[in-house]
Amino acid sequence: MKLDSRLRRAGFASVLAGLMLGSAPAALYAGTPDDTLVIAAAIDDIVSLDPAEAYEFSGLDVVNNTYDSLVEIDPITLQLIPGLAESWTVADDGVTHMFKMKAGLTFSSGNPVRAEDAVYSLRRAVKVNKTPAFILNQFGWTAENVDSMITAEGDMVKIVVSKPFAPTFLYDFIVMQESVPGIQLAHAGRKASHQSPWKGNEALTKETGAWETISASPIAYKNSEPIPGEMSIPDIATMIGDFRDAAQRATEAGFKIIEIHAAHGYLINEFLSPLSNFRTDQYGGSFVNRIRILMEIVVAIRKVIPLTMPLFVRISATDWVIGGWTVADSVALASKLQLIGVDLIDCSSGGNSTLQKILPVPLYQVSFAEEVKKQTGMLTAAVGLITNEVEASKILENGQADIIFMARQFLREPYFPLHAAKKLGQEIRWPVQYERAKF
Repeated sequence: MKLDSRLRRAGFASVLAGLMLGSAPAALYAGTPDDTLVIAAAIDDIVSLDPAEAYEFSGLDVVNNTYDSLVEIDPITLQLIPGLAESWTVADDGVTHMFKMKAGLTFSSGNPVRAEDAVYSLRRAVKVNKTPAFILNQFGWTAENVDSMITAEGDMVKIVVSKPFAPTFLYDFIVMQESVPGIQLAHAGRKASHQSPWKGNEALTKETGAWETISASPIAYKNSEPIPGEMSIPDIATMIGDFRDAAQRATEAGFKIIEIHAAHGYLINEFLSPLSNFRTDQYGGSFVNRIRILMEIVVAIRKVIPLTMPLFVRISATDWVIGGWTVADSVALASKLQLIGVDLIDCSSGGNSTLQKILPVPLYQVSFAEEVKKQTGMLTAAVGLITNEVEASKILENGQADIIFMARQFLREPYFPLHAAKKLGQEIRWPVQYERAKF
C-alpha cells in the first residue's frame, strides 16, 4: 500500500489510488549512460521506505516509483484512470467500493497479483499505525475492524467506509476538524485577463495571453485597459446557467455554504452599479433592472441546492463615489434578496471605480453590516480591518453583525483562532496534529 502526498490533499479517491503493490526495481548502473539525466536531491528527510510509514517528500518519491496502484490519477486531467484495477464501482449507499483486478498481472517474481495482495497492503497500513494511518482512520478503519471492512472476493477488492464521503475527501476532512467547508462563486467580468496582484495587477497583453473580457456595458475599469464586450441577453442567460451549474457541482462535492460574489467591481457588481451599467434593456437603467441579473442567479441557484443550505451574497455596500451605488441601495437589495432565499449579506465595499475615495481605518466597513441588519433584520457579516479578538467580540456583542469574516489577518496570523480563544478564555478544539503544542 502506498500513501503519497496526494492522499493528504485529494481524499478518498486518492486513498484508493494509494493501494500499492510491489514492482520490480529499476536496474542499477555503475556509470551514467550518455542518454540519462541525473538530478541530485537531498534525501536526508527520509525516515522510511515502507509505504505504510513513509510520509516525507523524498521517501514518497521513491515509493511512488516502486509501487503500482489499484487506480491512478491522470496528471493532466486529474481524473481517476485504471491501474491494477480495470474498473470500479460505488454502491448506492455510498460506502461500499468494489475494484475488479486486471487479469494476468504478476509480481517481478512471476507470482500472480491477487485481490488478496491489495487487501493486505491497505490493512497493513492501518495495523502498523504509523503516520499515514491517521488519514486512513478517518474512513472508520481501525486495527480492530479493518479485516472486515477491506476484503477480497475472488478478483474483486471490496472496500467499505464508515459513511459516504465527498468525491474529494478534502471537504469531509474540513468537517472532521469541526469546520464548515464553504465556496465563493464569482466571475471577474472586466477585471479578468489581468496579471496576478503580486505581478502588478495590470491588464494582460496579446503577448502575455490576454482574452476578451465581458461586462454589463463596454466601459473599461481604467482608461488604459481594453474595453470589455457588452454581454448580450443570450450571454446573460448562459452566465446565469453557469452560476447555477457551479452551485450544483459545489453541492455534489460536499460544500455546505455557498456565497455569490457580487462585490469589488466583478461582473455582478458591474451590473448593480450605475457607474458601470449603461444598458437600456431589462438589465440596465432602473434599480430593479440593474439588480435583475443577481436576482435571477439567486433563483437559479436556489433551485439546485438544498433548502437547508445557507446562501450568502457578498456586496460592495457603497461605491464610495458620488452618483454610484449607495448604502441605501444595499438595504433595498438586501430586502429583495431576503425574499428569494438569501440567508446572509456579506458587507464589503468599493472596488468598482478608480474614482473611489476610501479612508481605510479599523472597522471602517462595520457600519454597513450594522445598517443592513438594522433596516432589514437579515443576518450580516462584518469585514474590513478587523484585526483582533477584542474588536471582533464587540461587534458581535453589540449586535452590529452576526458573523466576522477575516482574510488578511489570517494571512498574517494563520493560527489567529487558537490565540484568540486563549486570550478570550475560551476552550476550542485544536487539530490533532497540533495538540502537543497546545497552550
